[in-house]
Amino acid sequence: MKTNTSAQPTTNATTAPMNWAGSVVVGYDGSSHADLAITWAARVAQTRGCPLVLLSAAKPLVSMHDGAALFDAGLIEGETIYLRGVLRRKVDAVRDEHPELDVVGQFLVAGPALSLIEASATADLVVLGSRRLHGLAVCVLGGVSDPVVTHAQGPIAVVPEGGQGPRTGPVVVGVESRATPDHVLTFAAERARTSGRDLVLLHAWDVRVPWRFDLLADAERTREINLAWEEEMRDIVDQLQERFPDVEMRTEVQSGSAVDALVDLSARSALLVVGTRGRGGFTGLLLGSTSRRVLQLTNCPAIVVPTPHTSR
Repeated sequence: MKTNTSAQPTTNATTAPMNWAGSVVVGYDGSSHADLAITWAARVAQTRGCPLVLLSAAKPLVSMHDGAALFDAGLIEGETIYLRGVLRRKVDAVRDEHPELDVVGQFLVAGPALSLIEASATADLVVLGSRRLHGLAVCVLGGVSDPVVTHAQGPIAVVPEGGQGPRTGPVVVGVESRATPDHVLTFAAERARTSGRDLVLLHAWDVRVPWRFDLLADAERTREINLAWEEEMRDIVDQLQERFPDVEMRTEVQSGSAVDALVDLSARSALLVVGTRGRGGFTGLLLGSTSRRVLQLTNCPAIVVPTPHTSR
């Protein structure tokens, strides 16, 4: 693919609608975890043969007198020059490392989270980096990442520290039930096919309710539930396999926490795919607790695919 030869990342007014259609957009703020996200995003863009957009955004100044945003003045000139320079140097570095890739820099005077949410409406994929608390193996989704993932209109990838390197494992998709949206399963199958990897459909069930602890102690009952879910999962795979005959698929059924099962498998996987469970009249308002915890703890890149009413 032809490389973009522009040496200067473009700057657009926040009111101008952007078109990121068919691109992999990665949020860049100059941090080390954003660098790791770019490393992973560049490989994805190269595999798909689509442009890579490094998106940086900073909020405009607000007047202390009347609360009006100083859109005409924008950021302080020195800060603007500095941020654009950081982005430009990173774009140049990525172009040098991937000369066959079309790499574009985009700097916006706008809120970073809002900019990435808007990009998700048309981009093929939006990629975010996440960092870990010192001394704790827990990813932090605070700041920009949390609202972007929660309100995204399209697929959002979160790349954890240490999880951006090449992996030989499968693509794993979490299956809550037969009601798992087909577009989530299709997305995972397409990623498996594109990357030449196997697809694992994972379901974990948990019957730990206060008044039925006896179910956990009943080995025969546990076996029956496992067998029932394995049959259910086979039906799901059979239907998906008809559309993706060239993808090797297998299922895993476990008793216990879905979060624990997905996170454990992420240590041996190339990618996790999970859906959201937004409800009510506010698009993307509710990110399911399972999806949120998976993003916080995953050992490999994870992609959240919005529910049908939040997808494009």
